Amino acid sequence: MVGYALDAAGQVRSPLFVEIVLAATALGLVAPILKDEGLSEGEFGQLVLAAATIADFGTVILLSLVLATWIIRSENKGFCEDLTRSRR
Repeated sequence: MVGYALDAAGQVRSPLFVEIVLAATALGLVAPILKDEGLSEGEFGQLVLAAATIADFGTVILLSLVLATWIIRSENKGFCEDLTRSRR
């Protein structure tokens, strides 16, 4: 939702990319919090860590697909140029 809000405000070109990147940070945020609260060893903590790991794996796959699609679409254009081109 954040990506689409930024898109509506004219701040990003690809809200899907923003959503995928934000989702990929789940495990890095969840694991330290569970450990600090002492919940990482319990059943609940293990379940949350497993779900966050699966979500991170899925987002890496999605990110790979999105980037591959951008590379294919850019054809003769430079990849970095396509990513940094201003919105029109």
